[in-house]
Amino acid sequence: MTKKRTRPKTYEAEMGGKKVRVTVPESDGYIDLSAAQAAQHEAWRPLTIREANRLAKGRAKVSADPEDVRLWRVERPGSVQAHAPMTREAWLAFLGAGEAVITTKQAEMILPTMRAAVAALHEVWAKCREVERAIGRDLDGLEGVIQDMAAGLDDPESIDVAYVRDAINAQADELVAEADACPKCRERNVDNLVWQENGKVKCTTCGMRYRPPAK
Repeated sequence: MTKKRTRPKTYEAEMGGKKVRVTVPESDGYIDLSAAQAAQHEAWRPLTIREANRLAKGRAKVSADPEDVRLWRVERPGSVQAHAPMTREAWLAFLGAGEAVITTKQAEMILPTMRAAVAALHEVWAKCREVERAIGRDLDGLEGVIQDMAAGLDDPESIDVAYVRDAINAQADELVAEADACPKCRERNVDNLVWQENGKVKCTTCGMRYRPPAK
């Protein structure tokens, strides 16, 4: 008489923050937990350097760090880093995140455009300072006003006098007079200058408390 074999059972377990299915064989009515324990150990076990290189498939090269052999030396295009050995899940996530990093060749390709963008920003800042000198006021958020105009209007010719006046005045209303600014950090935004019960003002930017000059 042959002994009837019991079909293995599958259970759900959580390993490394993810749900996995583990098949556990049974023996003589008792559950053999060795398979589940082995699966859990495998999920938490750091990879060897050879395993990490095999999973990387050329996206990165792993070797022992020359300064600390307990660490990995991870080489990718334009980057060399030291890392503690990772589990399979952590290593695959690391490789996926690295795909968003641009290469040296890509950086060289976009370099002229990036330089032009920085130059354009400097020109915007210089023009904003011209506006401030023309109206005799410091406007800390004037660059933001310009950005809002650019985002709201496709054609610069659509910006008229009333539009400029209202936009600047709305931003200027958020600033206190120079004489009432924080004496330490020169903060002027009303949202960052909070009146206290003792008649002083607290600057939330630098933490200073001061009494504004009497009007």
